[in-house]
Amino acid sequence: MDTGPRRDILKKPALYLAFLMAFFTAGFLNWLIGESHSHLLVHLPQKIEDRPSYLYSLTGGEKGALEQPVAVAVSEEKELVYVADVGTDRVCVFDKNSGRYLYSIGERGKGAGEFNYPYGLAVFSDGRLWVSDPENFTVQEFDAKGRYLRTIGVAAYGIKPGLMCLGQGGRVYISDLARHRIVIFDARGRYMGEIKAGLTHPQGILADSSGSLWVVDEAQCQIKKITGKKVVCSVIVPGRVLPLGMVKGLAADNLYRLMVTQPFANRVLVYDGRGRLLFTFGQSEDLEEGLNLPVGITVDEDGRIYVANRGDGRVAVWGYPG
Repeated sequence: MDTGPRRDILKKPALYLAFLMAFFTAGFLNWLIGESHSHLLVHLPQKIEDRPSYLYSLTGGEKGALEQPVAVAVSEEKELVYVADVGTDRVCVFDKNSGRYLYSIGERGKGAGEFNYPYGLAVFSDGRLWVSDPENFTVQEFDAKGRYLRTIGVAAYGIKPGLMCLGQGGRVYISDLARHRIVIFDARGRYMGEIKAGLTHPQGILADSSGSLWVVDEAQCQIKKITGKKVVCSVIVPGRVLPLGMVKGLAADNLYRLMVTQPFANRVLVYDGRGRLLFTFGQSEDLEEGLNLPVGITVDEDGRIYVANRGDGRVAVWGYPG
């Protein structure tokens, strides 16, 4: 008797059952280890008018819960996201692809590998991480695995280090909150000089491909372009009356659009390379999508925009799904 067709019929329910079991097992594992965002496809913006959409948030979950994140940096080579959290005095590390919390660096204190106010971040291509601490008057260096290496000698120059950025040739630009200037160090930690340029309270810094610096002057509610040691362009942000007009963090994307956080307006301002305001994003009554005291900001090579929300303990990630 031919039982071939009957076997085929019996096989199908078994295959369906196996598929369903695999599906629900994968879902359970994702729930167990934390929400994963690795399946989310994003692309780079193509046109200067392209607006980002809210994607998800990094919170740290129970193990690494963020309290007051103020700065964020991405290591493309190591596929890691670093978040400086002044609420817990540590740097939390996330997997860039999944968004899961991995581990933290540092703890509260004044010694080696300890922080009193971790504020600025800079990541080198080899994975080394610099963390500024204006309350301890230190910049500390860690290796790619988060192990303390050394303390950079900023105290000897009277520097109260704030936000940082990397520039050409491995130079590190650091805002000095005490003397209202930008100081320069090389990748080995050697002091290289300063830039004053009439700054009154520099915060976010961005070094462009031409060698110029874009600097957020918080007290003046401006973004200034500095070439050499002179201001060649000033952009006055909307709502410039303090504190609403205060601006803080600065980043740029693949289209060379400048993105600056405006904490008390709960938004990000987006400008073209000439300083023309294109649009804003982040203002929303939706508690998950809306920004809440945004401070630090960075953009990764996939176009994701990471915004550190000090007000509600998370890093909101925006981008261009598709």
